[in-house]
Amino acid sequence: MIPRRLLVLLAGLTAVVLTGVLTSVTSLLGREILEKVHCATKSVHTQGYPNCGTPTGGKRTLQLLRTPGHSIDGISVMVEDCRVLVAGDCAATGIVPALGDGDGRTLEASLRWPADMDVEVLVPGHGPVLRGAAVGDWLNWGADYLRQVRQRVRQRLLDGVPVDELADTVPYDEELTRLPR
Repeated sequence: MIPRRLLVLLAGLTAVVLTGVLTSVTSLLGREILEKVHCATKSVHTQGYPNCGTPTGGKRTLQLLRTPGHSIDGISVMVEDCRVLVAGDCAATGIVPALGDGDGRTLEASLRWPADMDVEVLVPGHGPVLRGAAVGDWLNWGADYLRQVRQRVRQRLLDGVPVDELADTVPYDEELTRLPR
């Protein structure tokens, strides 16, 4: 069972950690962890998005993971002992995946690999917290959605649809009917 206090703390940290406003995290996590979080926010592409460190905060072990796509500098935080993933804007629940200054293929990859991790609780940047099987279902749906929209846009372009008419020809509503419930 995840303590409610921890979920509230992690939800509050999501915006702080993932937007790079890290000074207020120092008192909670300490200077050593803050430096590792700073390392995770560097916008350097790394094949496979490996973690940038595994700091400990008191009794908790945090795995800092690069999850770009929504934005180029996205990170997520995995609280290992209770299997909580604080995903920030990499994962939003209840809505379709959104791109800020990121890239759809990169966001798809960032959604796919956490779906294979042993995540019990997903704390998204937007939307309700998910638990259990709903975590993998949602992450896989988001990755599939991005891939399918990209494939349909590519096909419409190959079919000769003008760019200014493209949005009207991709059946987004069809994908929305597949939203996990």
